[in-house]
Amino acid sequence: MDFKIPKQLNGMKFCRVRYKTKKPFEKDWTNKPYTYEEISKYFPKENYGILTGIKGLGVLDDDTEDKILISLFEKTFEDTFKVREHEYIFLNGWDGQKIIFYNKIGKHCGELQGKGQQVVGVGSMHPSGEIYELKKDVEIKEIDFEIFKAVFQDYLPELNKPIIQAQEKTDWEGEDVKNIPITNVISLGGLKDMGEGSYQGSHPGHGSDGGMNFRVDTLNNTWYCFRCSAGGSSPELIAVMEGIIDCSQSGRGCLSGEKGSQVIQIAREKYGLKAPEIEKEPMGWALSINIKKLAERYNFINCLKCSLPFSFDEKLGFFKCLNCGDYGGLKVFANKIINNYNSNNCKEVIQVKMNIKEFAKSYEPQKMKLISDLESVKSTIEFKTETRKDRENKDYIVNFIVVDGVEYRVPISVIEQLKVVLETKPELETFKVSKTGEGMATKYQVIPL
Repeated sequence: MDFKIPKQLNGMKFCRVRYKTKKPFEKDWTNKPYTYEEISKYFPKENYGILTGIKGLGVLDDDTEDKILISLFEKTFEDTFKVREHEYIFLNGWDGQKIIFYNKIGKHCGELQGKGQQVVGVGSMHPSGEIYELKKDVEIKEIDFEIFKAVFQDYLPELNKPIIQAQEKTDWEGEDVKNIPITNVISLGGLKDMGEGSYQGSHPGHGSDGGMNFRVDTLNNTWYCFRCSAGGSSPELIAVMEGIIDCSQSGRGCLSGEKGSQVIQIAREKYGLKAPEIEKEPMGWALSINIKKLAERYNFINCLKCSLPFSFDEKLGFFKCLNCGDYGGLKVFANKIINNYNSNNCKEVIQVKMNIKEFAKSYEPQKMKLISDLESVKSTIEFKTETRKDRENKDYIVNFIVVDGVEYRVPISVIEQLKVVLETKPELETFKVSKTGEGMATKYQVIPL
């Protein structure tokens, strides 16, 4: 066997590669190349590499099973120097930067090796034990770069497709997290328009070596990462971008349990997801008394504090003053009427409308809810402290917040914990409170969200 480096490579730049490997072993090898004469001293005891992107030298590397890039090249151009399945060419007018080829669905097909890269030379030993065979012992073909681009234009989306500018998010709102537009989760800015609602470019989370590993299909509201062979729709992308899961974990069933809950919470806070409305049914007095008609009958339409009309929920039997926040159910409202008019007629109306049997069936002891019953609490919500009477007519102080017309008690231990949390997280916007134990063993934990 002739162990000389082919004369066609004389004048190129080289690097040293360990025997039976494919990677250079010297530091800063791209900036300290060897000449033809210098590298010949180490071959064949060592492998050697030819630096690409220098002096217009490009090497076509086809990664497809059917070798569609090689086939297209050989059908179009005359024979050129070829080692294994690598076509060597001089490209006039090329800047030497690596070019990546993709098919129409964005799958990687191969590369034109350029600056910062090298290919193992003919006669070297492949890790498999095979020799890098010289397939075509001819001169290296010179080709105009514009002609090369025209031939491979269907595989060069990064050179031919326009770059999309950053777009504003829409004001989408809805109850299905999968319907959140992907363009509200990430911007298409910097991606390339691949046509038919598809865009491709660098992954917005972990980036891309070649700049084209991430594809978005806006028509189907889906995405796919070619590096991780993973993808999904809006909830999976939210999970990846928020660090709930790694990109490689995205797929069916990846958002079960707590991870799914985290995505829903974030989607409600940042992406317009609404909580589904739960149909509530009337209970207690509201089964037989219409609160608005009761107010009209006794001309008790306006709030005594504000002199503004109450807002009534006729179905569930609630009233609320939208100005001062005074609210309550039928029992509270009836007592307001009685206290205001000192009238027995109102008591009689209520007693006639509901007998003791009906009342007993629908009776629920009045018990204030706890802040731990809420899924989340805004740190800016109004905090109230009132002095009230217990069953023995003794005064007691209660701390509480009001959410959707319902009072939630706030234990002092929660206030103390929240103070500590705010010292380290002064910008805290949302938190929740967990509760464990009962009675004297009850413990609360403030959890920042």
